[in-house]
Amino acid sequence: MILHGDPFEMGYDRGVLLKKEIRSWVRDVFYMIQKLSFGTSIGKKILMNRAKEIEKHVPKEYREELLGLSAVADVDYTTLLMLNSIETIGRQFKGCTSLAVRRW
Repeated sequence: MILHGDPFEMGYDRGVLLKKEIRSWVRDVFYMIQKLSFGTSIGKKILMNRAKEIEKHVPKEYREELLGLSAVADVDYTTLLMLNSIETIGRQFKGCTSLAVRRW
């Protein structure tokens, strides 16, 4: 299949092709976010709120593509927005990058 049409149509076509993989990706990333949030939903809530805040900075054609993808993949638009911008959103989670090693 060749993706064609306006951004919504291309997102829709991509969703047709990759629905199973997209839903699996969403499940896996949400599992990882929950695990990193000590089993709570706080990480997901923070990331979803940040996605809504940065949405106005996302070009219209990208938002329309995500809407098309959302329509066919049965994944919430805001979830797709968050997952597609997670690196930008995740920058607020600056933390310790140290490593401790214990010699036996």
